[in-house]
Amino acid sequence: VDSVFVECNENIGTRVGMTGTDKYLIDRAIGLKLRYARRQKMMLQEDLAKFCSISLELLIKYEKGRLRIPSEQLQHLAQVLDKPIAWFYKKMESQHINPSYSEEDEEYAECLLLLSRIRKNGTLQLVKDILKQAATDD
Repeated sequence: VDSVFVECNENIGTRVGMTGTDKYLIDRAIGLKLRYARRQKMMLQEDLAKFCSISLELLIKYEKGRLRIPSEQLQHLAQVLDKPIAWFYKKMESQHINPSYSEEDEEYAECLLLLSRIRKNGTLQLVKDILKQAATDD
């Protein structure tokens, strides 16, 4: 776990000599922080992508660390998420983000976020009834 949460400022520019997945630890760490900041703001991936005028697919690649975020794009994302750019490069605390977060976990988190946005009591009760029924069907 701690290997993902690298002190990025020590590693930037030292990619020479790194092998395998080590090359991408910085991208992965920044992607995890991007995901964490988005969730702190209670934003869906779709919302952040639209707000930043990028595709959902691109944002997903950024969050998973599969694609390096250009500095100008990271600056824009940081502004939207109310984070200083340096925050993305600081050491991450392992208790905040689980690097083994699965696609299923992402779906649960999205459902919880959507549920938190429901303001009509009738709608919330309907969703609650559907969830209860679905839970007993399994």
